[in-house]
Parts: sequence; C-alpha cells; structure tokens
Amino acid sequence: MPVHIKTVKADTETANPKLGIGVLSWSSDNKYLVTRNDNMPNCLWIWDIRKLQLCVILIQAEPVRCAEWDPAHPRLAVCTGNNKLYLWSLPGCVSVEVPTDTGIQITSLQWNPTSHSLLLRGKDQFCLAFLEADEEF
Repeated sequence: MPVHIKTVKADTETANPKLGIGVLSWSSDNKYLVTRNDNMPNCLWIWDIRKLQLCVILIQAEPVRCAEWDPAHPRLAVCTGNNKLYLWSLPGCVSVEVPTDTGIQITSLQWNPTSHSLLLRGKDQFCLAFLEADEEF
C-alpha cells in the first residue's frame, strides 16, 4: 500500500523561506539521527547511522512542532500542537493523550536530564509528564 507524504511548497518570495532540513538532532548514544525536511513538516526521518540507512519515517497528522531525544536512552519525544505526546524507540511508537482539565496543546517539550520526566509546554500552560523507570528501549 503506497503512503502519501504531504508536502508544502515553500514561498520563495518571502524573506528566509523554510527550505530543506529544519530539524537535525543526534540521539544520546549517537546511533540515530532525526531529520525533518521543512517541505514535509508532518514527517520525521530517523536514520540508523551505524548501518547508514533510513530506520523509520514517522508520519504525523499535523506538522511536527518539536522533537527531542531522551538524554539517556535512544528514545524520541515528539509533539504536534495537540494534546498528545508521541514517543518513539526502536521497539515501536506510542501516542499518549495528556489528561488535563484545561486541554493543553503541546507546542514544545524538554527532557529532564535524568530522562524520567518531560516538561510539556503549550501557549499559556505547561505540564510535567513522568515516565515509568522500567520501560524497555
């Protein structure tokens, strides 16, 4: 079954148009590299550097707002401006709905240096997410 990847045409008439690779980040173990082409804002490309090949493409329904590697494990946290936190590691990917009374729309995130929690930020709100210590990576 073919997969359609949504593309966005860059407006070259504006100053500093978004072209090319807008996100580029190494995993903490230096085995993986995540990239995002600004012309395909809904996709994250995760590369296995040891094999010099593409490992996975994460395709989101909305444009990726932020993607951050866990500082201690090869695990990627992703947000797209909705109330869900997406986590990718080699065994697979999970989507977690953040239960709040206010309905936070997560636009950025940051790992705690211990990798046991995440700061999730919205426009006017923030939330702390705690992860179980015995998760597999």
